[in-house]
Amino acid sequence: MAKGPPRGSQPHEWPIRHLRVARGLTLNQLAEAVQMDPAHLDLIERQSPNASPTLVELQRIAAVLKCSVDDLGQA
Repeated sequence: MAKGPPRGSQPHEWPIRHLRVARGLTLNQLAEAVQMDPAHLDLIERQSPNASPTLVELQRIAAVLKCSVDDLGQA
């Protein structure tokens, strides 16, 4: 069975990043708006196993991106 590209190899497909870019925000702009360290937000965007966003963090991200928390996983 052929393997596809490694998870996270195509940033434009990561849900939060896709929504952020579609809204014209940089990583630093979104991080500032949600009061989060940009490095932590980057881990969340890349769905790194080292990132464990809280529901409150996801709610803040969703509010700034004008979407639902559910949308963050379906973009």
